[in-house]
Amino acid sequence: MHSPMDFHSISRRMLVSVLALALPGIALGTAIIPNVTATTNMGSLNPDTTPDKMVDGSGLTGANFTSFAGLHDDADQTGWKSVPGITEGFVTFNLGNLYELDAFGVWNHPQLNGDRGVQDVLVEISTNGTDFTLLPGGPTRFARSMAPVSAEVFTFPAVAASYVRFDIIDGYGAVNTGLSEVRFSAADAPEPGGFLLLGAGLAGLLCYGRRR
Repeated sequence: MHSPMDFHSISRRMLVSVLALALPGIALGTAIIPNVTATTNMGSLNPDTTPDKMVDGSGLTGANFTSFAGLHDDADQTGWKSVPGITEGFVTFNLGNLYELDAFGVWNHPQLNGDRGVQDVLVEISTNGTDFTLLPGGPTRFARSMAPVSAEVFTFPAVAASYVRFDIIDGYGAVNTGLSEVRFSAADAPEPGGFLLLGAGLAGLLCYGRRR
């Protein structure tokens, strides 16, 4: 029969094991930032091509909200397109919290053989939504794409950000421009399943203690 000290030691070891498994997915592992919203000063071609289409996952196949995987179609209603005659302006993404941003993926707009996609761009970050600075190591051009589009992923040293702004300089030649999907990842973003794993481990530990 185990002494109280034996059970205490076993409990501590089990708890450490559970935390070691769970915490990388909760606080230490890179994960896609959820619930991002998007706005623009470049307008929308029609009610089906609003900025929210860049962050809602519509048009992606073979994907989920935990990675940069998936191919994007070229349907009108699954991406953002600016007003005709407008190929320069801002698209601003609200991350919803302060994160250690370390990467983002862009599915450029593939219509018109890629002419509708964004070409030259400056990527800026902010912690308050008002004061923006250039993202260190950020890209200055998005690749021309044709459907089905895969993500072009950009990585950089982690930097604190609550907002990301694309300062779009021009497109690939169409009368307007657009983006199909954009996703961001951070070293401190909550990863789905991390808390479930932690809860399951602690519940198992509690049941073990009761039996002992």
